[in-house]
Formats: sequence, structure tokens, C-alpha cells
Amino acid sequence: MACAHLLAFPTDPARCSQREAQAMVLENAIALELANEPSQPGAKVHLIVLGDMNDYDGQLDDAASDVPVSRVLEILRQVTIDGEVENLGSQAPPNTRYSNWRSAEEAKHTGGAQQTAIDHILASHGIVSS
Repeated sequence: MACAHLLAFPTDPARCSQREAQAMVLENAIALELANEPSQPGAKVHLIVLGDMNDYDGQLDDAASDVPVSRVLEILRQVTIDGEVENLGSQAPPNTRYSNWRSAEEAKHTGGAQQTAIDHILASHGIVSS
């Protein structure tokens, strides 16, 4: 299991490149940990990556249909055990997919919607299908 809190402001281009770098460091740390996992006959290894990614998921619409300008979730999906990891937000209807609520004034100021999904839980298929 890995938990992260990446740099804020999902639409700021300068911060997007920094957040992508943070995601790459996290992805490498997870891959290293998985490579060092002792193999035991019949043992299953599962993966959960969660936290405030401060980014939108390009593969999963949120309540506002936000589109990422960086590749954070794409980078984190590269860490796999039994195939691609799944964003558990997919278990909810799109209009209820949000983890952040902004006031109307803040949404107007930032140019975004009031309800957005910037916090995510990615899990290996072995967990999701259980």
C-alpha cells in the first residue's frame, strides 16, 4: 500500500510537471518495493495506491468531466501486479464521483467546477474482483 499527497493546483502547468515528477518517484518506489517482495508459493500480492493526487483521471469521468493536463494517474497506473490497476471511483456513478468541493466563489476564481475528483484509490484487479 502506498499513500501520497502530491502538489496542488491540477491546472497550473508549472505544478503539473512537478507533480508528474512526484508521481514518477512514487511509481519507482512502489516498483522497487514490489521487486523486493519475497515470493512465497501460493501467496498473492495486492497493490493499493491512494491519496490526494491533486489531479484528474483521464480514464474516468468525475462529476465535472474534468480533463487532466498532466499524466499523474497515467504514471501511477504503470505499477501493476496482475494487470492494470483500477480507480475505485469507477464503482460510483459519474455524477457522484467527487472528492473535493469548492465554494461557488472559489470555483469561479479557479475556472473549475465545484465538485471534482482529485483524490483517488487505485487497486490491483485481484482486490477489485474479490
